[in-house]
Amino acid sequence: MKSVVAIAPASWIILNSTSPQNLLLAVGSRDFIVRESSLLDLLKLTTDGDEEIGKLYGNFSQGNARKMMIFYGTDHAGEMSDPRIVGEAIRWVEASLNNVSATPISILPWHSIFSPLSMITLILSIFPTMVCVKALRRLLTKGKPTRNTESTQTSIKNRYSSIS
Repeated sequence: MKSVVAIAPASWIILNSTSPQNLLLAVGSRDFIVRESSLLDLLKLTTDGDEEIGKLYGNFSQGNARKMMIFYGTDHAGEMSDPRIVGEAIRWVEASLNNVSATPISILPWHSIFSPLSMITLILSIFPTMVCVKALRRLLTKGKPTRNTESTQTSIKNRYSSIS
């Protein structure tokens, strides 16, 4: 593997100044799941303690290029479809493959894959949420008297029938 683009990575098993090769770390400034500080810690591990955001460490030909980018205004859900992140990732991979003779790589637009998936996930998450809300409502109202609308309607009819 000549290049790794880690967009909001949670953790790494093997991470040092040479592994993985040519590492780009990317995160959105509004990502509250993967914090900038976590990526800075990863950058420090791979650059022997340096932590300047946006600076290129090492070089591609030796396979030890390192860089961290923060994309302002992007949250965790939008990172994979942010055109700035996608563009930076493509440039990173191209730069790492520049000295390698390889067959051309076809890169699909990320948004064409992830937008429909995220919409399906959103729609499918509505049903379990509704079930949980109903179960929670039952749990919270357990033991409390419930309103019986039928008996209320009957008592109203009885009241009005006794008046006339």
